[in-house]
Amino acid sequence: MSTKRTKNYGLHAWDAGDVFLREEFNENFGVIDGALGAKCEVVVGEYSGPGDSAVRVELGRRPLAVHIEGANGYRHGSTTYGGLFFSQGQSSKVTLDDTGFTVKERYMLSNRVYVAYVEG
Repeated sequence: MSTKRTKNYGLHAWDAGDVFLREEFNENFGVIDGALGAKCEVVVGEYSGPGDSAVRVELGRRPLAVHIEGANGYRHGSTTYGGLFFSQGQSSKVTLDDTGFTVKERYMLSNRVYVAYVEG
């Protein structure tokens, strides 16, 4: 039997005197296969809101992150109206939830493109 576990995935790890058990190898392979199966999918789109109220984008699942930029690629001088938003750190401009995201910053409401990263 293994006497140790790895830090990140809890895989069995063996010292020189440990006996190898097939079940421990199979358990390790199951954990590795599960981790590799959790892929990220990319969803690309665009939106243009009325310019004075929030814009809602439905993705059908929780995004891990959303990158928003102007459709023309132009950034207004030193001011950036867009950026990368993560589900862990909510911002006052963009919120991510279980089915998509909402844009609340008035300068980011129209003529925008987005790239959303969702679990695949």
